[in-house]
Amino acid sequence: MLLPRLAAIALAASCAFASSAQAQVQVPGLAGTLSGLATVTSDYTFRGISQTDNDPAVQAGVEYGLEVGSVAPYLGIWGSNTNFADSNLELDLTGGVRGKVGEITWDLGFVYYVYPSARSSLNYDFVEGQMKLGYDLGPAALTLGLNYSPDFFASSGNATYLQANLDVPLPWGLVVTGRVGHQWIQRNTAFGAPDYLDWSLGVAKEVLGFNFGLAYVDTDLSKAECFAGGNLCDGRLIASVTKKF
Repeated sequence: MLLPRLAAIALAASCAFASSAQAQVQVPGLAGTLSGLATVTSDYTFRGISQTDNDPAVQAGVEYGLEVGSVAPYLGIWGSNTNFADSNLELDLTGGVRGKVGEITWDLGFVYYVYPSARSSLNYDFVEGQMKLGYDLGPAALTLGLNYSPDFFASSGNATYLQANLDVPLPWGLVVTGRVGHQWIQRNTAFGAPDYLDWSLGVAKEVLGFNFGLAYVDTDLSKAECFAGGNLCDGRLIASVTKKF
């Protein structure tokens, strides 16, 4: 049954994350802050494609940020279980700097995706540079993102991902989020799928410090195009609960 499994996963996540969430970090002369989050989700999708074979995931991360003048450097780590034939864990190491110019927020950094249990010969690990621009439109907030990797997952060559996100606050504390993105990959055969479009539409609400979300996620890939006939790219409804620290 799914509900008992999610309950057990949630308990494990809270225990594993407690020590990280309670850590105190002080840097003399610098205003450093440590923040974190833990999530239980019914499926982990990365750019519309399931990374857990349509099964639940436990995710947690911490980030340490500084305030240096008008910019904010940061470093972080985030992890999730996966369900590949040869990998059951993903760790994302992140770093960069954020700032604001007028009404525009910006974020320039990198993500290093690591799959510790995978054989090195599979070349799953890869690095992406990323840039984000955000603007508050008043009734909604728009974020544009660009990611580039010189050597993408499984040695599939250079890859570019472009996305747009729109967050719309509603009455009763609800937030509707829409996202659309496009992934370009140099060596589609090595990756296992052609270039594709992905999108999602969801709603979230915070209750007693927990953020409950429900989203429909999909791609334009057919079964035949999705890793030799798999269902990892099909549309799906995903439920999640996130706690920030």
